Amino acid sequence: MQQMQQMQQLAKMKDQRRLPSLFLTLVLCVSPWSTSGKTFYSHHGIKCTGDCHPQGLLQTYQCTVHKTDGTEELQYCSPMSGVDYKGNVCFYCCEQHDNGYYQCETASGLGYCGDVIEDLNHYTLTYGMPCYDSCETRGKNYYWCHSTKGWDYCSPRKNVDYKGNACLQDHPCDTHGRDYHWCYLDKGGWDKCGRVEPKAVIHDTISRKRCTDDCQYSRYFWCHIHGSWDYCSPAPDVTYRGVPCRSDHNCGDHGKGYNWCYTTDNNNWDYCGVISPGECRYSVPHRTKRQPKKPNQTNPPQLICTREDNSRRRVTMFEAVENHQTIADSHNYRAEAFNLINEWDGRGLGQRARSNLVTSRNLRIDLQGLFNRSNQQYYNLQVQVKSQRVSGEKHNSGTQ
Repeated sequence: MQQMQQMQQLAKMKDQRRLPSLFLTLVLCVSPWSTSGKTFYSHHGIKCTGDCHPQGLLQTYQCTVHKTDGTEELQYCSPMSGVDYKGNVCFYCCEQHDNGYYQCETASGLGYCGDVIEDLNHYTLTYGMPCYDSCETRGKNYYWCHSTKGWDYCSPRKNVDYKGNACLQDHPCDTHGRDYHWCYLDKGGWDKCGRVEPKAVIHDTISRKRCTDDCQYSRYFWCHIHGSWDYCSPAPDVTYRGVPCRSDHNCGDHGKGYNWCYTTDNNNWDYCGVISPGECRYSVPHRTKRQPKKPNQTNPPQLICTREDNSRRRVTMFEAVENHQTIADSHNYRAEAFNLINEWDGRGLGQRARSNLVTSRNLRIDLQGLFNRSNQQYYNLQVQVKSQRVSGEKHNSGTQ
């Protein structure tokens, strides 16, 4: 907590930099790859380099961690959420105590434990919002979590309802023509369910914690972590303020207990978050430090996502394109735009142009139609600024 307060104070002392304008072009093509898993943390709060396995004569659960001095050692961990390092069920959440260790109360007393973070996004039933903590029963007979709109029901796994009952294999969790997700159940009847999807990318924060939800913007980039929040980066080799790292110095811990990078030739630096592949991966064009930069040249990363959709492979490529002809200052809408993009789940795509695929207070995502590139068909999606209709005037909107 003290370290976080120091980081926050440093962040306030640094000069505020204007973030680059945000523009979105999204293209889709049909083209099986999905990833899912868990990230384990030790009883010291350090991320494990691998799985959490029983070790030694006592068969306590341990994992290997990489320390800041470059050495590796075994530390205690929890094989799953809600149990300690011996597999005993925790009565309460795994939390850091005054001694610095993560522990929970069990029938045998206090036991060491560690966070277990799923590389999956769980979405709530009522609002379809991502959970920012784990989807668990917490002593109830249903699964629930917290989102930015409060607590709500959720499904613990893909294609089960919010009570843990399995959907019929030929009737997966989906809307099926309704305005909510539901499915017919193996046991008979039907019930509501929540979407469970692989994370697009995996965000680690500046203090090397795993984000439990999206990296979102509000003056700086941040995300929820278990029991708190931390700064993160929206793209590879970018600081938590959106400032690019120096081309010859990638974001990483570089022997420190936090992630950082140089941002200028005179070694100014700032905190950043590391991004690793999930369902998506970044393809970043690099320019060497000595390579001259052409006027107005930018090297935006391309985000390539691959998912299995009804036995077909769907590839989504996000490409940032700078537009100097914008009619509005996108800085004013940055937080709203990031949240709108995070909220959209690909619904509403078709062959014809249509507006309002998903909307927020000031913005909307429109489908502008289809186009061809390299003999491949793509969707053209744009984030638009809403404008008020005036009687007798044609309705216009500005592209962001």
